[in-house]
Amino acid sequence: MSASQRRKGHDFERLVASLIREAGFDARTTRQAAPMEDARGRDIICPGLPFAIQCKAGRTVRPALALREATEAAAAGELPVAILHDARAGERLVVMRLTDWLLMLRTIPLHTDALQGPVAGQAAVKPSRLPGPNISRPGPS
Repeated sequence: MSASQRRKGHDFERLVASLIREAGFDARTTRQAAPMEDARGRDIICPGLPFAIQCKAGRTVRPALALREATEAAAAGELPVAILHDARAGERLVVMRLTDWLLMLRTIPLHTDALQGPVAGQAAVKPSRLPGPNISRPGPS
């Protein structure tokens, strides 16, 4: 891996940590906060959240490999998550096992407010920072 590729990967890790902080959670890259965790395959630390996060960025991201690395880094009770930036498609994706997603889904309150940020009607993450086209969520009818 070239120095340029490593730099792009580190930049993406910092961006992901920043977006998680904007969503209201403590998040730091393991390179900044916990080099031992970085060596175990975890890229982002989010104290209080049950996720083992692995980030990958590039032209040929491999979701299954990234998820496998997150799974190997996950401690008991943590859900492995791969956050990917596919440079060719211009997409940022979150990848997790369906069983883990369903487990997480069961914790979301069953009302439309679950799709909104801390203030009713306000997006949890600034739309300008979201990848891809700006997609509006439908408001209450």
